[in-house]
Parts: sequence; C-alpha cells; structure tokens
Amino acid sequence: MFLTKLKNNKTDYVHVISALEHPKKLIISKFSDAVIIHCTTSNVHIVEYEGSDLDDFCNFLKKLKIVRLQTTNENIYKKLLPFFKHNYFCCQAIYEKKDNYFPKEFKLLQKADLPYVQETYGMSEYILQLFERNRIFGWYEENLLKGYVAFHIDETVGALFVKPEFRKESLGSKIMKAAFEKYDSGTAYAQIISENEASVKLHKKINCTFSSKPVYWLYNEEYNYS
Repeated sequence: MFLTKLKNNKTDYVHVISALEHPKKLIISKFSDAVIIHCTTSNVHIVEYEGSDLDDFCNFLKKLKIVRLQTTNENIYKKLLPFFKHNYFCCQAIYEKKDNYFPKEFKLLQKADLPYVQETYGMSEYILQLFERNRIFGWYEENLLKGYVAFHIDETVGALFVKPEFRKESLGSKIMKAAFEKYDSGTAYAQIISENEASVKLHKKINCTFSSKPVYWLYNEEYNYS
C-alpha cells in the first residue's frame, strides 16, 4: 500500500507519520495511490499522491474545500496554487536522539511575557491560544525571559525566538533542544522555511535529520483553534 510506503520513509514523510500518531484525525480514502489525512485540530489536509491521473485527483481535492494543505508533491502544489491565497515551502528536521536534557531555565511562558511573544511573533490570537494550552515555553535566567519556543497546533516544534541582546549566547540551540526533549506527543520535528539558513544550521547543530523532499504549504487562513 502507498501509506505503508510512506511510513517506511520517516525522514521525508514525518508530517504523515505525525498526523497518524495524533488521535484527532480523519483518513479520507478514495484512491489506492493516494493518502489524504484531515487533521481536525489544525484543519490541515495532508495530501500525498503517486498516481497518473493528477487532474482527476486535484479535482477531487477541490471538492473538499480545503483551508490548509501540505504535500511533498510539487505537481499538486503547482496545480492548486491558483486556488489559495498563501504559499511557502520548507524542509523538515527530525529530532530522534533523547539525551534527558531538561534545563531548569526552560519552563512554561509566564503570563507577563505573553505580550512580548505576541508582538515579536505576530498572530496575536493564535499565540494566545497556544499560551492557554500550555504550548509556549520560555528560557528564563533570574526570572528574565531570554527566548521562547512553541509547540504548534500541527504538532511541529517552532516559533523559536531569542531576544537580540542575547543572541551571542548560543541560546537558540539550547532552547530548541530542550523543546524537542520535552515534546511527548509523538515524533518531534520542525518545519523550516528553506531560505532560513540560520535555522537549518541550528537544527544541524543539535543533530536533527533532514528530509530530502520539501514540504509545500498552501493555505487561505492562518492557524487558529476555532
């Protein structure tokens, strides 16, 4: 089966495996040569296809009225691009080695620091939703926030930010490693905008494994839990 084939290639299809690990999902089955998973919490459709009738498959996808879609299939991306307002692509970084790295500085974000995260990351309502669900963590030294990271609605680890005045302290890799170590909802991984060389370098520093295929994103609405 096509799904089994994807499962056996965790590096390139970690987004598929992560979706399958999540309890809130709906697997839409119509094509033997395709996988369509609707992640109901994030309202993301994960789509992979290896068939020959791309037009028929894309017409089926259009009928689903998809709000957010991710795929490694460049042809699907190109076919559906005109029907979405926003797009980007990224690589995936998987963190598998656990070192029991739980620094005392890494803790849940304090409410007093929430406005700073909303200001620096943007998407104020989404950040509030993550905060209310205990999905944002800060790096604190002497009760001073130096940086933060989040567990996104799609189960990726990201939104890493280090305050400019502390960026010479190698805090980025420490914060990201601590987040990966703490993550316990399935496979720990991140999606990195391909042009973000600094983030790629950071993830390599903590020994992440990188996908060989880019993941293409198409979406009409930013993330939210509504």
